[in-house]
Amino acid sequence: MQCATDAKGKTENGIAYLKGNALRGRAFPSLAAHNEHLREWERSVADQRIHGTTRQQVGLRFALEQPALVPPPPNLFPVFHEARRVVHRDSYIELERSYYSVPPEYIQRTVWARWDTREVRVFNERWEQIALHRRLERGQFSHCLGLGGGHGSLDRQIAYWQGRAAALGEPCGQWAVGVLERKGPIGLRTLMGLVALAQTHPFRSINDACTRALARGAWRLRDVRALLDARTPTQLPLRLNDHHPLIRNLAEYGLFIETHA
Repeated sequence: MQCATDAKGKTENGIAYLKGNALRGRAFPSLAAHNEHLREWERSVADQRIHGTTRQQVGLRFALEQPALVPPPPNLFPVFHEARRVVHRDSYIELERSYYSVPPEYIQRTVWARWDTREVRVFNERWEQIALHRRLERGQFSHCLGLGGGHGSLDRQIAYWQGRAAALGEPCGQWAVGVLERKGPIGLRTLMGLVALAQTHPFRSINDACTRALARGAWRLRDVRALLDARTPTQLPLRLNDHHPLIRNLAEYGLFIETHA
């Protein structure tokens, strides 16, 4: 059996023959006239020629092979793209600059996405479909997101992130309350950033930084980060001992090497 890659050149040669023999230098007033010309050219020219591979007339060879041909499928073969995607923290995946939601229990997990020109299907690792969306234009989201990229009402989002901040420790909770009192709903992103610090810093360090931020009246996330960096311990230089009962004089090592060389 001949694979598709081996037949690629022959297919391209056929297209070049069609363009150079049937269409070169010709213009048609309509698509109907164009198709009629090709039908006549196929009957009177293409089917009458001797094929370079089979060394037989094209029309006669097709008549021999036609009984073995099977009808095409009733539906077109599916054509789609497929790839792995990691679900973002806002429970969305990105496909060609568009964003599609999946159930929140899959956040930070890997899923399979399959998309074509009409729809997007998302599957879990067991190949169970977990989401279905229509195809979107670039930059669009399958659902509108609230402030901070969350779902639900604004009050619900604020209460959620304030609770997450309070769970880090009492100083963090107090600092979060102060941020909301001064910034209002815009402070939601600051609280999200505070909670994210727990991924790279110990709870105790974050609470120490919030305690000092409260004392200074600092209500920006960058202030808390700066206080965290200021308290990051630096590694002390190692001190090596020059004299010790186990360390011999260098002259003794030299004598040993000369004796055993």
